[in-house]
Amino acid sequence: MSAAAALGRQLLLELSGDRQLLKTFDRLSTTAQAKAARRGLAAGLKVVTKAQKNAVPSVKTKGHSTKRLKAGIRGRQMRVKKANLYEAKSGVNVGKRSRRSKYSQAKGNLSRAPHLHLFVLGTQPRFTGSTSRKVRGQSTGTRKDGTAFVRGKHKPGTIIRKQTGKPKRFRGRMPGSSFLNFAQATSLSATQSAVIDAMRQAILTEATKGK
Repeated sequence: MSAAAALGRQLLLELSGDRQLLKTFDRLSTTAQAKAARRGLAAGLKVVTKAQKNAVPSVKTKGHSTKRLKAGIRGRQMRVKKANLYEAKSGVNVGKRSRRSKYSQAKGNLSRAPHLHLFVLGTQPRFTGSTSRKVRGQSTGTRKDGTAFVRGKHKPGTIIRKQTGKPKRFRGRMPGSSFLNFAQATSLSATQSAVIDAMRQAILTEATKGK
């Protein structure tokens, strides 16, 4: 049984409780089972992603419009090959973003919000006059001749600060927001119903093929 098909059976057991539907699912081919599971996940993702978009806080900061922040909420399905699992997730800048022309970017029509994670996690006190970045730290390896080497001079997690020459001013601190958790909790029932309804329709459709 494929990872998607196994997930589909698990969803039916945990969310549906319809034994007859489960029997019909078990009689399908693995390909048809996986197809039904993906249909269910897609329907559930659509519901929870919409709820997350609606829960995005309203902002008026230049470069961070509410419209752009909502565009940064997306969902995707994926297979974890190493663990042989199939899963779906939605949230901040999840999945691939569509490529847009420079003209569209100039119009503010970006398909993502690079700083949306700050609305979720919050920030430390911020100041102007300097920039900072966290370095990966030292890495080790072995050359072709068998000798070892160390690349980099900073320890992992070291923060490097660079002065910009501008006056130092306090810009405040952004508190974190739990709007994603709130959206997930309030849409849980609707998400589960959407998953099972879509799977039921897909299962019955696949079961009638070839008859």
